[in-house]
Amino acid sequence: MVAPILSTKLMGINIINDPLGWRGMYLVVLIATLIPIIPAIFSKFPEYKEQDQPMSIKSYIKNPTIWLIVLVLSFGVTCEMGVSIVVGNFLIGVITDLFKVIFTNIYSVEVGLKYRYSAGYIFIGICSLVCFLGTIQLIRLLRKKDKVL
Repeated sequence: MVAPILSTKLMGINIINDPLGWRGMYLVVLIATLIPIIPAIFSKFPEYKEQDQPMSIKSYIKNPTIWLIVLVLSFGVTCEMGVSIVVGNFLIGVITDLFKVIFTNIYSVEVGLKYRYSAGYIFIGICSLVCFLGTIQLIRLLRKKDKVL
């Protein structure tokens, strides 16, 4: 409830004679989300030790550490989705505005607006294609190493 009010106030701040605006706010949020990555970079993974016997479902359910992991991962995924939406909206906004300016200067405002929206959809399509091709490459690599589940 506080975040929208604070964001609205921050968007009005002038930086180099220009208001921060919604794009600048996206950039601020993106930078703020990178802060928790710093401790993760310097952390070390514990050595893997194989247990004598597997744990039962009851022992998993009673273990508070498991529930903390579930809680942290659930909120982590939610935050990750939020950041990806912010970054995606920011990039699409930059790309669509760039195409609008280029084609408005060359042709007209109508043509600039038409290509602006087309550029946004093309960018989303390219991102989807890269994701799809990356998935295929990952599956091939995992099959080669016999690591596919």
